Amino acid sequence: MTRVTIGVPVRNAAILLEKALQNLADQAYPDFQVIVLDNASTDETGEIAQRFAERDPRFTYRCQPQNKGALQNFVDVLAMADTPYFFWRAFDDTSDVNFVSELAGLLDENPNADLAVGQVRLLKRNRRLVRFPNRLGWEPEALYRMRLLRGARATWIYGMFRTAALRAELARVLEGYPHTNGFDHLVLFPFLASFRTVGTTNTTFYQDFVEHPGDPKRQHVLDPAMMLTLRADFVAYCLRRREDLAAAGAGSGLSRAFLWLYADKTYRWAKIMNARWRLMLGERPVSATKKYD
Repeated sequence: MTRVTIGVPVRNAAILLEKALQNLADQAYPDFQVIVLDNASTDETGEIAQRFAERDPRFTYRCQPQNKGALQNFVDVLAMADTPYFFWRAFDDTSDVNFVSELAGLLDENPNADLAVGQVRLLKRNRRLVRFPNRLGWEPEALYRMRLLRGARATWIYGMFRTAALRAELARVLEGYPHTNGFDHLVLFPFLASFRTVGTTNTTFYQDFVEHPGDPKRQHVLDPAMMLTLRADFVAYCLRRREDLAAAGAGSGLSRAFLWLYADKTYRWAKIMNARWRLMLGERPVSATKKYD
């Protein structure tokens, strides 16, 4: 039985998709399948993915009937997985060829863990390397939990999950949080808060970033009232999950004050104040909850 599904949700990804898919094809771990879910692209994305599906039985190409938005495409490709382990891969990211084998091995060796991550090299930020912070020998559990959450990277959403655990957390966030910004950190939150995440330095994930025409422009000022609402909703969701985790014997020691700091994963206070200042100078805001194509 195939043990790992790699979901590749894409839209108009022709610029780097071939490189990303070839990187997956070159993985040393043999027991995986790749599902490329095309969100109604208008470029050569479909042709590229179909070529991989025709020459490699591990690859499957599917296409949405219309553009459902990026988040729904991520949800839909996860729903197609029928393996114990799963991870998403963006069209502009790659990894070492031992990425699948190392992370699958971590989950095999750690039955209480539901997420495995490698180190991350951020290609657009001076090639900075980010390692998973392991617990220090003297460190109290509560301190490590807070340090882990404060240092969390959105990129860890591209780590390897136990499929059932990821589906359960994703469903909770979809039901309880009405925004896209910060969504990835809320999915990650219970895996980190309850120490169900393991990391390794034996493999590296390389995160690139290519802007799409539909991405918000940096010069646009966001509505600070909406940014504050989003932060409040983020904290409210974390508080609810904290209670759930505490009832299950995990996640204690996370105060409301700390969770307000964790809400910086959405918008930092400096950015909100900057938006207020720019509005005072006469700029017009755009929505803080724009849903991307």
